[in-house]
Amino acid sequence: MKGLLMVLTLFLLLLGSILFLFLPKDLNLIGAALIFFGLSLSFPIGAWGLPLRQKRKNRTYQAILEAITCQGWNIYYRGKPDSKIDTRETYKRGPVESLEKGLLYVILPKVNNPTEKNTVDSFIEKHQVEPKITVPLSESYRFLGRIVYPNTEPKIEDLLRSGEEISFIGFELQEKEVRLLAPLKTFIPYDVFLEALKTLQDINILEKF
Repeated sequence: MKGLLMVLTLFLLLLGSILFLFLPKDLNLIGAALIFFGLSLSFPIGAWGLPLRQKRKNRTYQAILEAITCQGWNIYYRGKPDSKIDTRETYKRGPVESLEKGLLYVILPKVNNPTEKNTVDSFIEKHQVEPKITVPLSESYRFLGRIVYPNTEPKIEDLLRSGEEISFIGFELQEKEVRLLAPLKTFIPYDVFLEALKTLQDINILEKF
C-alpha cells in the first residue's frame, strides 16, 4: 500500500509539473491542483516512517535488555540524568522489563530476591563481580565510541579502541548512542554496544543467594 502511494504521488507530481509548464496559462490551475494533491499524499508517507523508526529503536532496546539479562544480570531504574531516585527506591521497584530513552539504568547481579539490597550486595562481595565489556574489533565498524574528559575547556575527547576493557555500572540510552556510567564519560554507538555486550561476564553459573 505504501509503495503504491509513493508511485501515485510521483506520477501526480510529474504530471502536474508537465501540465503546469505546457498548458495555456488559463489552464495552469489543473497542473497546480495535481501538484498540490501529490504533495498532500506525500505527508502521510513521511509520517508512516516515524512509527517504523520507533519500532526499530524499541527492538534495539529490547535486544540490549536481553543481551544483559541472559548473562545473569538484572537492570534497575535509577532515575533521570538530572534527578536520580533514592537507592532504596531503585531496589524496591525491582528489575525493569523494558528500556526507554533518556533514563538512567544500573546493572546488578540476578539474585533470588532482587528487591533486597543486602542480598545483592552479598552476592557482589562474595563473587567479586562487576559489569565489564570489551570494545570489539574496529574492522566491522566505522566508529567505536568516544570518551569525554571532564573539567576540560575546550572539551577534550578521545576515541575508544579495539580490545579496550570498560568497567561500568549502568547506562543511559540516548538518541544516537549509549552513555555508559563509567569512571570516564563514555559514549558508544548502539551496534557497537550490542556487540560488546557479548563479552559481558556470564554469571548464571555462580551461586545465587
